[in-house]
Amino acid sequence: MTERSETEAEPRHVSALVFDFDGLICDTETVVFESVQRVFRDHGVDLTLAEWLPAVGAAESPDWPSALEAAVGRSLDREMLRAARQGHSDELMAVLALLPGVEALLDAARAAGVPCGMASNSPRVWVQGNLERLGLAERFDVVVAVDEVAHPKPHPEPYLRAVAALGATPGRAVGLEDTVIGVTAASRAGLYTVAVPGPMSAHHDFADADLVVGSLAELTLAHLGEAVTRRARP
Repeated sequence: MTERSETEAEPRHVSALVFDFDGLICDTETVVFESVQRVFRDHGVDLTLAEWLPAVGAAESPDWPSALEAAVGRSLDREMLRAARQGHSDELMAVLALLPGVEALLDAARAAGVPCGMASNSPRVWVQGNLERLGLAERFDVVVAVDEVAHPKPHPEPYLRAVAALGATPGRAVGLEDTVIGVTAASRAGLYTVAVPGPMSAHHDFADADLVVGSLAELTLAHLGEAVTRRARP
């Protein structure tokens, strides 16, 4: 793992953990891309990852039906397109598992009495439904979804709202993200920000992150507490 500060560490308490959902808890971002990509292939068109990457982590869903219509040169039945994409998505989601380290970090936070929240650029119905499917709905004290804020990420509002609802302070809270949009939001909110790049965000610029790791399995609460304390020390 790489970190901006390498000064002497000293254990301290983390006031809250605030997680992103898509791409951090489980790799739904790859599912969304691959389900749309399959619809394109059904129509003889190749959708490349490079074309899709700007949409990763954004609050606005890309208008992929228009892009497909432009590629084939004719109008298409958009209800049928979306139904086909949903079918592909359901198939992929059925076998989607938690990413490494998620459950262990949540368990450690619960054991230590550290509250956990979520700040997502996806709608509540999507986030809540997936948390219930994964058996994690009761593990988060607060969920702030994109349809509940005036300003989505990269604006800091989702993180500021989550931290306030958890009764924590941004300077001692940790934001966990997998995209540059999310990292920007958590950093602007003043949280100690951890980037966990995934397949859809491996080429993002995480210069604003305080820490970059390969997975949540590389993190411990003790390490995060030490890191937050080092950053806060004058």
